[in-house]
Amino acid sequence: MNKTISINISGQAFFIDEFAYEKLRHYLEDIRGHFSANDGRDEIMADIESRIAEIFGAALGKMRNVVLIEDVEKMIGIMGKPEDFAEATGSEESTKSQPTEAAFENGKTRYRRMYRNPEDKVIGGVCGGVAAYFSIDPVWFRLAFVLAVLLAGTGVLFYLVLWVVIPIAKTTAQKLEMKGEPVNVSNIEKNIREEMEDIEKRFKNYSKDASENFRQQYATGFRGFIQKLSDALASMAQYLAIGVVKFMGVIFLMTGISLLIVIMSGTFGGHSWVNINDTEFDSITINDILLKIFSGPSELFWAKAGLLLGAGVPVLLLIYLGLRMILKIKENQKWVKISALVLWVIGIIISVTIIRNLYNEFHHRGGTKQRTVIATPAGSTLYLKSKIMYNDWDEEDIEDLGWHIDLQEDKSLRIFFPDLRIVKSKTDSFSLVISRRARGKGGKEAIGMAEEIRYAFTQQDSTIFLDPYFEIGKSEKWRGQSVKLTLEVPEGKTIFLDNSIKSFLDDIDNVSNTFDRDMVNRRWIMSQRGLKCIDCEGITDQKDKEFHKETNEETTEE
Repeated sequence: MNKTISINISGQAFFIDEFAYEKLRHYLEDIRGHFSANDGRDEIMADIESRIAEIFGAALGKMRNVVLIEDVEKMIGIMGKPEDFAEATGSEESTKSQPTEAAFENGKTRYRRMYRNPEDKVIGGVCGGVAAYFSIDPVWFRLAFVLAVLLAGTGVLFYLVLWVVIPIAKTTAQKLEMKGEPVNVSNIEKNIREEMEDIEKRFKNYSKDASENFRQQYATGFRGFIQKLSDALASMAQYLAIGVVKFMGVIFLMTGISLLIVIMSGTFGGHSWVNINDTEFDSITINDILLKIFSGPSELFWAKAGLLLGAGVPVLLLIYLGLRMILKIKENQKWVKISALVLWVIGIIISVTIIRNLYNEFHHRGGTKQRTVIATPAGSTLYLKSKIMYNDWDEEDIEDLGWHIDLQEDKSLRIFFPDLRIVKSKTDSFSLVISRRARGKGGKEAIGMAEEIRYAFTQQDSTIFLDPYFEIGKSEKWRGQSVKLTLEVPEGKTIFLDNSIKSFLDDIDNVSNTFDRDMVNRRWIMSQRGLKCIDCEGITDQKDKEFHKETNEETTEE
């Protein structure tokens, strides 16, 4: 039966067997003697005892609460004996002889732990700690958090959660665990020695700067004044340069993010609904529009890939440059530039190929003409109106619609409005000429595309009802299809332009130079020199005045 002794290690109480206690006491005395000449002896011993307490705490469980000599021997195997790090100079030979840490149960390897890194922090050390855990440059984690804040808005909340959940690495043992290094006596001593050297170096630099400042402060005479003035100007220039660089970095960052949002919307926002002319009528998705332009889904996919790589890669580099300028990151990752260049070249090749294919699809232009003789109206006037599309529409609906694209349920496309021209007829009859035009890979294909355009009109007594749109079939692609209407009016005949066809009119020539929008709701007669208004009060016959003026000038000259 052995005695048990109560001991306190790093603030934790343990019961230990008397033989285990003697072995532990001799071990600690040997280590303390080894580091007796070291300036950071107390810090080293405190971290070693903290690590020993952690090992003992893990070894004890519900079945027993006394530290045995076997536990002490396993702890020594983990921490290392003083003779294993006799010189502790950090040389390569000494480092190779140091023991590696293994778990004290079942021989399992000890895994690294995640902490916040107090030695590499901008705000709370979260990114520095996570980067140390995964052995990755913390710049990439900081960049990911910034993008999450700007794009999704969840970055701040996620960062705060990690800040609360992840503990900070306070002790040397925790800092070693954060980096995945064995927590033994050698590494603890090495880490503390490096910290002491860093503090000493900072103190020397501080003393040097203080001495230099003192010398400059009490320099006398004109030379001292000039020195102070030059130093002040240099400092101002330095701060100004830093401010300009950071300001440009912010500009690059915000510009890059804005462009990235536009590119991502164009690439992945294909199913978003857009309204071409901001009316209350049915909208159309971007994806539907693109499918009418590209040959098929596969070509559309490659077009988006080319856009994402060709335009997105330079934008990402612009964001990266802005972050480097703001955060003063000096690391120059060559692999980033090489990867970006390769991806950008691939994107350019894809984009050029797609653009060339589209150019071939629109290369040739062709069309057809269809002339229809209009029955002479019973009265003296031919009325022109727009056909009502739906039962709940009225003329104001058509008037306010403007240029518009309407995708039907069967994927056919309606384009508003055809252009209407009015000219003098060479015969005694009214005629309506429908010109359909389109583009294609060749002339025959362009003519074939034009023939597929659907457009119609109807006549009821003295009124011509014009469809407000022309239609492209669901199986047809958009290839610049257009429809132009030409109404041929015999001399001496009258037409009435209803308000509903205001959007049809395309630079109608008339003797009074009246604008198209002012020609509606009036009667016009075809004279020898063109259309002339017969019920336009207040509209001056400009061409008549110019004609009489020219005639009078010619008479005077004679």
